[in-house]
Amino acid sequence: MIFSIASKYNNAEVLVESNDIGHVVLHMLNYDLEYDNIFKTYKLHGNGRPTLGQRTTTKTKIIGCNTLKDMCTTEKLVIRDKDTLAELEHFQRMGDSYEAAPGYHDDRIMTLVNFCYYSTTNEFARKYDRSVTSEMSDLSSKAIEESLAPIPLFSGNNWGDDSRENLSWLR
Repeated sequence: MIFSIASKYNNAEVLVESNDIGHVVLHMLNYDLEYDNIFKTYKLHGNGRPTLGQRTTTKTKIIGCNTLKDMCTTEKLVIRDKDTLAELEHFQRMGDSYEAAPGYHDDRIMTLVNFCYYSTTNEFARKYDRSVTSEMSDLSSKAIEESLAPIPLFSGNNWGDDSRENLSWLR
């Protein structure tokens, strides 16, 4: 199904979590179906060869969750799917990680978390010529600047004084 949909969408890049069953999916896509446009991870201190898929760790999950929150609050990512929104309502922090509350699922949300993590990587910036991290930082800086009120300047020693102080030095 992944191969069929990705092929119909101009051979879209496929991001597969490499934990657990993801290894089987990655193997089928890469070796059985020979689909080339699979996201690859490059280790900083590895042998230089890419690894298929993205391994989800506590660190990547936290970065992905924070980026997802930032993207949603700044409307860089707008979720309209009611099933995804329902999952989001029951997605919570549990210890050092995030997951669905007991009795609920987080498959859709974790897909978004993995994408949001990917959007912060150098691979994403190189491939799509966009740095989501920089864009989010620029938005935050702009929001902070806009929220700051100008500093009021008052002339004179008391409120009832009509004399005017020379403020030409401010120009």
